[in-house]
Amino acid sequence: MSHSPESKGKCLYQWTHSLTYGRDMTALWARAASITMGQPSKTVLIVDDSAAIRQELREEFTLHGYTVCAEAENGRQAIVQAQSHHPRLIILDLSMPVMNGLDSAPLLRKILPGTPIILYTAFADAVSTLDMRARGVTTILAKSEPLASLIALADRLLPA
Repeated sequence: MSHSPESKGKCLYQWTHSLTYGRDMTALWARAASITMGQPSKTVLIVDDSAAIRQELREEFTLHGYTVCAEAENGRQAIVQAQSHHPRLIILDLSMPVMNGLDSAPLLRKILPGTPIILYTAFADAVSTLDMRARGVTTILAKSEPLASLIALADRLLPA
């Protein structure tokens, strides 16, 4: 996906316009971040109820050239963040309060039909592949796997 100079200029105009008129900057920053040298950047939404796991994932993804555009601690927050930031990849925990990963996955899939969703969970053995796919999850990875496996999977789903 490439952006013409006109569309880049329009994004800059919207950004400066929002500074003047106090519009929501978050979505515009996410849009501006996605335009880099004519290629969308590797943006990721991290969804996990554990702040420590979100931080660990944020650091690891950032180290490997990804931009963590947003984080959420439950499925309901993930839906709001996905609507605002349009990530190119979603890392989704299964067991969370308010709304779990399997309940939020179909709604995330509806919002972002082409975005890969990795169910990253301690309960990988408890989820059937058919149920997971029916709910819109692209693939599943156990949290017991090394983080390098998660990054490698993300790289396969979002080639440079």
